[in-house]
Amino acid sequence: MTFRTPDGQERSLNLHCSANQWLIVAALALGAGGCGTHSTPVTPATNPQVSHVQTSATANGVVIDTQKSEFVISSAGYVAAKLISGNQKLSLDDPGDDSGMRIATNGNRSPDVVFDVAHAKISGPHGRLGTIGKRIEIAGKNASGDLQETLVIEVYDEFPSVALVSGSVRNSGQNEVKLDTIDLNRHRLNS
Repeated sequence: MTFRTPDGQERSLNLHCSANQWLIVAALALGAGGCGTHSTPVTPATNPQVSHVQTSATANGVVIDTQKSEFVISSAGYVAAKLISGNQKLSLDDPGDDSGMRIATNGNRSPDVVFDVAHAKISGPHGRLGTIGKRIEIAGKNASGDLQETLVIEVYDEFPSVALVSGSVRNSGQNEVKLDTIDLNRHRLNS
């Protein structure tokens, strides 16, 4: 084969190769291209999303801190809320010694519930408002011991100024109890 260079000179190219030489060149080209191997796409490692909701439990109560609010759950079941504005915590709550849960059974007000805030169970949320946040479950019972109550508070990172409060009551005594009313998440305000 002959060809002309840009300056007009004729050159010849010798393309005479044996079959063995072509096989070696083809094998090298295929080997360099990764023949016979499968590449798998590399996906970036997903970092598990960590909640910014912080909790701490003491003998006096459970404190839940978010970027915008603070919730304090007393052993009486009162959930006091404070809005964080700058360096201040603002609230209209004035809990005093009020109970957060009142129950009336058999036509009478049941003794106030005492919650074991020092042994609160803290886990991820179970609700439908998201998967990032905290769930605080606190068991309690009244003075007569015939009713067992559970208070559940869920706070989500997407809704940092909201605490969802729910409760359940179970008769653990031997006698039948007629449940009249449950007053959950009571608040006393101070303007």
